Amino acid sequence: MRYYSDMLNKVFDSVAELNKAETAEELKRQESTKKAAEQKKDREAVDAAIDHATKVLTDYIKKYGSYDILADLFPSFSAGDAVKLSYNPKKKPTNFNDTIERFLGDWK
Repeated sequence: MRYYSDMLNKVFDSVAELNKAETAEELKRQESTKKAAEQKKDREAVDAAIDHATKVLTDYIKKYGSYDILADLFPSFSAGDAVKLSYNPKKKPTNFNDTIERFLGDWK
């Protein structure tokens, strides 16, 4: 006699094979669900960090007028060669990536 698994849409020769395959599939699904939940939690942490970085960068630029991106990476550059982020009250960035992309857009 053959046994059909609704979960796997497969036919098995014995109940033992069917149960073993369904158990293995259930474990895979639980692992996948667990991994997705962990990824969502980590993504929320990254998003929170990006939001914080955006706020800090925006506050710094408002306070000091600009931010030299290359000053720390390439100290040998003169101030005129450095790329500066400056404050524009008419266009507010939505996140850190948008801020960087907006100021470095011509470099792509």
